[in-house]
Amino acid sequence: MFHYTGMGQTGEWSLTSQNRTLAESGETGIRIHLFEVFDEGRYVYAGRVGLDRVSHYQDRQLDSEGNERTVIMFPLHLKAGGEPPTPKRTSLKKITKNQRKKLSRLSIDDLHARAAMARTRPGRHEVFTQQIARSNAVIEYVKVSAKGRCDLCEKDAPFKTKHGEPYLECHHLVPLADGGRDSINNAVGLYPNCHRKMHGLNLKADLEKP
Repeated sequence: MFHYTGMGQTGEWSLTSQNRTLAESGETGIRIHLFEVFDEGRYVYAGRVGLDRVSHYQDRQLDSEGNERTVIMFPLHLKAGGEPPTPKRTSLKKITKNQRKKLSRLSIDDLHARAAMARTRPGRHEVFTQQIARSNAVIEYVKVSAKGRCDLCEKDAPFKTKHGEPYLECHHLVPLADGGRDSINNAVGLYPNCHRKMHGLNLKADLEKP
């Protein structure tokens, strides 16, 4: 089920123009086609859709200017032959990153308003992902050779696993996705916070640490 927010980005909505055309499509027989965008400028065709038994309903949302308003929602289902697009995980991560970047510029009051209006039952997407088959031997070696201490900050592991072993994570200095080698010369054992730091900042000083 795809819940489509009707036309219009600001102000209160009414069942006119294209919103009315969509609402009456069950009686008029107008064909509705669904496209989704996961990568900028690239439209993915899902197939023909039709209105659910409930043709439309009202909801409260914020418009593009951050003002609360009433909107019209259209629950659409794919008809026979249609298939939901399967986006790449990297595409969804990029969308999320861009949305958070925009939200980070808002005031705390605006953020609170948007958070308060957020859906408590988020939607779901099946995603396509490729997983690199890493060497378990390399992973275990760098963690054991670290002797319970982070190779970056040199602090003890923050806690122990349920098997009583120091908890560290394996990090590849040159990411495997970028052509890095899955070898002990390209991997270190890291404290979880340091692991996130390496992924988030990738500082030259950290990479060159002896």
